[in-house]
Amino acid sequence: ATGAQLRVGATTTINAAGQMVTLVNPANDFTGTVSVQGKDLQIRDSNTLTAAVIATGDVSLQSTGALQVSGVVSGPDSDVLMTSGRATVFGTFDVSGSLSLVSAGPVSQILPVAGSATPAPALLVRGSSTNISAIGQSITLANSTNDFAGLVTLAGSTISLRDTNAIRIDILASSNVRSEEHTSELQSRGL
Repeated sequence: ATGAQLRVGATTTINAAGQMVTLVNPANDFTGTVSVQGKDLQIRDSNTLTAAVIATGDVSLQSTGALQVSGVVSGPDSDVLMTSGRATVFGTFDVSGSLSLVSAGPVSQILPVAGSATPAPALLVRGSSTNISAIGQSITLANSTNDFAGLVTLAGSTISLRDTNAIRIDILASSNVRSEEHTSELQSRGL
C-alpha cells in the first residue's frame, strides 16, 4: 500500500525515533524541506525533494525532480538507496552503511563558504560501497572533507572526486576523471 497522498506547501517535520516512516505515495508533493527522524525511512516526492534525515535503519529516497539530501544514517550497516529525476546535491551526509544513487541529472555537493572557518560539507560513507550512476552527467564530489571507506563505483561524463585518505575507485566515464586522495586504487573505463 502506498498510503494517502501528502501535499505540503511548507516544511515537514516528523519525529518518530525508533519507528518506521513510510511516505511512498507517488503523488506526494513536499514543497519545503522534509526533516525526518526515525528508524527505516521511505520518502517519495512527485517533484523536487529536499530531505534532512536522521535514521537508525535503512533509508530510501525517491524524487521525480531534483534531490537534495543531508543528515545522519547511523544504524549498524544501515544503507541508503536514492533515485533522482534531475540534479542531486549532497549537504553534510554521514552514512554508516552503503550508499546507492541513480541520478538523471548532475551530482554535486554544497560547496564550502569561502573564508569561513566552518568545515566544508562532507559526504561520509562508512560502508562497503558507494555506487553513483549519472550516465551522461557530471559527478562532482570534490570537498576535501569527504571520506569513502569502501569501493566507490561512479558512472558519468565528467567526474571529480576527493577523499581525505585512501580510496578504491571504479569509474565508468565518457569524458574526464579527476581524483584527489592520499592513496588510491583506480580503475577507469570509458563509456
